[in-house]
Amino acid sequence: MRLRSGVASSVGLVRHVNEDSYLVHNGLYVVCDGMGGARAGEVASEMACRALSAVDPVSSGPAELTEAVKEANRAIVERSMDEARLRGMGTTLTAAMVRDESLILAHVGDSRAYLFHAGKLTQLTEDHSWVAEMMRRGELTPLEAAIHPHRSIITKALGTEAELEPDVITVSFGRGDRVILCSDGLTGMVSDADIARIVGREEEPEITASLLVQAALAGGGEDNVTVVVVKGVADPEGLEPDEHLPPEPIFGPADRGLPATEKGVISALKGRHPAAAVRERLGGKRPSSDGARRWSRRRWIVLAVVVVLVIVIAIAAFSVVNSAIYYVGTSDGVVALFRGLPGSILGLSLSHVIEQGSIGYDSLAPYLKSRIDAHDLVTKEEGQTFLRSLSMVP
Repeated sequence: MRLRSGVASSVGLVRHVNEDSYLVHNGLYVVCDGMGGARAGEVASEMACRALSAVDPVSSGPAELTEAVKEANRAIVERSMDEARLRGMGTTLTAAMVRDESLILAHVGDSRAYLFHAGKLTQLTEDHSWVAEMMRRGELTPLEAAIHPHRSIITKALGTEAELEPDVITVSFGRGDRVILCSDGLTGMVSDADIARIVGREEEPEITASLLVQAALAGGGEDNVTVVVVKGVADPEGLEPDEHLPPEPIFGPADRGLPATEKGVISALKGRHPAAAVRERLGGKRPSSDGARRWSRRRWIVLAVVVVLVIVIAIAAFSVVNSAIYYVGTSDGVVALFRGLPGSILGLSLSHVIEQGSIGYDSLAPYLKSRIDAHDLVTKEEGQTFLRSLSMVP
């Protein structure tokens, strides 16, 4: 069996830095999703990928893969303690190692591994996340989990504790099978049914990976997204390396800050950009990037409508409150009763005269002038009583 692989990664439509990392080597594939901010997430994810590159899929098994994950965790913890700017960094990790006709998986966090076999997509890993735990306890349905406000909270990651045990499983992997490794930037935007539909198109792994990333962008692109696709191809010589890969491991993404257009989908294989091949398969169309832009425009329109509604409601509420406020002041040198707050905004007065008195301000005693100048808020009845009282002052 010969292996063919492809990888694509994008910063997404919202984030400014791609904190995902990946490793692609003959028989060994890893996707990590960093966390921690301030550039710490990408440090943790890349450290994990580079640590696992020491594993030799030809001579290694589950024990060696497990120990490599533990060593990566210890290295991340130690570095985060040594460097203040990296405190709190961590990363998910999903690694796949192909040996003979078996697939050995090591998993920590909520990045995922899927197996596509005989036309059916199966999730091989269990998310280490808060909502996934609630689903396993029967406290949330899949639909509720998909929209839960805390769905991004993970319960297990490299770098968060001194020692950890990854989930390690072994499944069969044969000719025609495909394994998909991905960060949650894919699964948060694209349903399993749509993932299965895209993988089922029987494209080359490089094209499939790019199509999946484009689907995530079309769905909103709210997070970094990285996808590795590996396919088993019939070969009479046994397990053979992918002739499209160089002998040394490939780490990525090469550019972590590209804008999430077609230029932001990076393919590490064959030394070429996958966008042209993707468009060929789609008949020259660009549905994903255009769909993403349309989704983004709709989001801004909705946001603008909400802002306008909030402003209108605020103005209406202020008008209601302002109409119930009164104070005594002067108008054209005569004492008068005003409705509204004293003062103005942008040159517009917040009050108007509702009752003009008959007493001139200059004729009043100083203590009465100071009372009027204070503009104390009163009820309508109190203001009218004060106006009448002025006419009786000698």
